[in-house]
Amino acid sequence: PQDFDEENMPDLFEVPAKSTPAKATEDTSPLVATVREAAAAALGLAQTPSLVVLTGPHAGNALLDDSVTLLQATRDGYGSWHGSDVLCVEPRVEADRQPQSTVLFERVRNTAHITFNHPDRPEFPEEFKISVSKDSTL
Repeated sequence: PQDFDEENMPDLFEVPAKSTPAKATEDTSPLVATVREAAAAALGLAQTPSLVVLTGPHAGNALLDDSVTLLQATRDGYGSWHGSDVLCVEPRVEADRQPQSTVLFERVRNTAHITFNHPDRPEFPEEFKISVSKDSTL
């Protein structure tokens, strides 16, 4: 057994020194404009398409600023771009309308699916099904 050395015991309540933040890695992701042009060429679209992010913190938002990189647009410039985020490409709609994928994303995100049965028929737990939007009144 070792001797107990009270003087060399670590202080359990000591506040650790602040560590130096890690240096940001270089953003090598392509510009939104480059992705938009490549998608239009690949899909044979006459006009530049809308790009909508379907994953990550900006899911459901259209990418409107062509001067930023994908990392800046989808991750606020943090982390790294691995190409794992899903982008939806669709033909541009009129200036005053949202892309259909943003509308669909919001509808799916804000809809609850409820299944229930009559109390006298517990053997049929999913007898009735309703879908309720967050905008509906119950």
